[in-house]
Amino acid sequence: MTVVRGFLSHSLRSPARVSIVVGAGGPDTTWSYHELRRGVLAVARALRAEFGMVPGPEVRIAVLLGNRKEFLEIFLGAAVVGIPVMVLDPAWSEAELASVLEDTVPARLFSDTSAAALAEVPLPADTVVDVAESDSGAGGSGPGFAEWLRRFGENEPSGCDGGFGAVPDSAPFYVGFTSGSTGRPKGAVRSHRSWVRTFEHYTSGFGISEA
Repeated sequence: MTVVRGFLSHSLRSPARVSIVVGAGGPDTTWSYHELRRGVLAVARALRAEFGMVPGPEVRIAVLLGNRKEFLEIFLGAAVVGIPVMVLDPAWSEAELASVLEDTVPARLFSDTSAAALAEVPLPADTVVDVAESDSGAGGSGPGFAEWLRRFGENEPSGCDGGFGAVPDSAPFYVGFTSGSTGRPKGAVRSHRSWVRTFEHYTSGFGISEA
């Protein structure tokens, strides 16, 4: 089983249940499973349109985001199409961020960090998608998030929930990094199978249920 298979199944069984709460939990900071599913599949369609039905092993994306719903949409959307996600720490210094991105250059970097903070980061032009902006990236360095979704996802039907190729559970899905407190941040890759088994142990050990 992949990371997103359970999520997509649950979102159909309980579409109205609250999936995520960001901030104070008001009407603009709470999203249902149905709403999150729509966002996840919109990202998946755009990634598939940009990188193909079966992205090559060299394709990976990165997220440099605070606590916001787009983080989960991008994280799970990439998992749907089999693209590993590098999760970067907003607390890193510019030097730490630059060192990581020099070693592992992402095909896309989704960020809500200011353009000035990314000025010294060695990335090809137009790589950054500004999640803090809807249409134009900060400083014109790249597209805004809504613009990116339109640019690459507009040729696919918005209601398309299927047609995504099967992703093996052995495929890499997540690249996490150490804090860098003892030197440069070091990366570790986890597969879908590894992540799912971790949650199976947590579910059993802590007696977690759907209730």
